[in-house]
Amino acid sequence: MDSLTTNIEEEEIKNDFLIYPNPSDGRFTADLHELDYSLIAIPVVIYDMTGKIIKQSSIQDSKMHIYISNKNEGVYIIRIGNLRTEKIFIH
Repeated sequence: MDSLTTNIEEEEIKNDFLIYPNPSDGRFTADLHELDYSLIAIPVVIYDMTGKIIKQSSIQDSKMHIYISNKNEGVYIIRIGNLRTEKIFIH
C-alpha cells in the first residue's frame, strides 16, 4: 500500500511543477504550486549539454528563482530531485 501512495504523490508533484519562463534570458522560476514542501529540501541541479554541472541548489519552499544568466545561449537540463528532468533554453 505504501508504494501506491508514494507513486500517487510523485505523480502529483510531477504534474504540479512548473519551470518558467522557458525559454528565458537565464532567469527561471521553479514553482511547486500549492504543494507544501517547505520542510523538505529538494535538490536542483542544472547541467549543460555535455553533462557538466553548472549550478546546484535546493528548493526549500514552494517557489524558487534560478539565475544562470552568466551562461551562453543554448539548451540546458534541469533536474529537480528524482521528480522531474527537463530542458530549459537560454536565449
